[in-house]
Amino acid sequence: MTSNRRSLHEDLDLIFAPYTTGVKPPATGYRVLGVDLIHRYAPRYSGEMVPATGYKYAGVDLNEIFAPYGALVSPLDFDGAHYDTEVEVGGSADIYAPIWFQLFENGTYEFTDTYGLLASGNWFAPPRDGISDGFEVRFTVTRHAAPGPGTLAGITNPATDWTPISGIDPLEVLAHWFGADGDTLQRFTVVVDIRPTGGAIGTTGTFVASCTAARDTGL
Repeated sequence: MTSNRRSLHEDLDLIFAPYTTGVKPPATGYRVLGVDLIHRYAPRYSGEMVPATGYKYAGVDLNEIFAPYGALVSPLDFDGAHYDTEVEVGGSADIYAPIWFQLFENGTYEFTDTYGLLASGNWFAPPRDGISDGFEVRFTVTRHAAPGPGTLAGITNPATDWTPISGIDPLEVLAHWFGADGDTLQRFTVVVDIRPTGGAIGTTGTFVASCTAARDTGL
């Protein structure tokens, strides 16, 4: 049976984790079938919280009292993964070979390249619309390839320091070739840290992106 109390257009049963064990907080005064919510939802001790619900006890929103339904995926399930892309063309135009990493507001992520989807998954499970409102991310990018004639590497990092996930742009790493026939391989290591806003790091993951841009005028 659902709680019949709603926040952010969702039933509270989809926002707070069910109670299993732990010390219960003082009664909130909010009841379902005559039973206070402290007997229905798990207490929150620290770490992530959902956005404010609008329901308060002694001036404190319920999001500070009860643990969120679901949790950060830890470690992030792409931890240790290696993604590759290669763009090879003829002609005289500059050649770009990018990989993009995007965190979405509902707790999912995607890796894409010029050709489409490379991988996808969850940074929060189960996913839920708007969960990003309570979290920040930081990307640490290291480039490992030495430049050569006619080669450039590109890094577009929207979160060099802690940045709200909500509305964040994708991280982009790329190889750029503008010479004659030949290619360039650019390799990047990316560390992704996610935390509740202003809190301690809740989860992390590291991936490697290898980008090859090549020209073959015989194509």
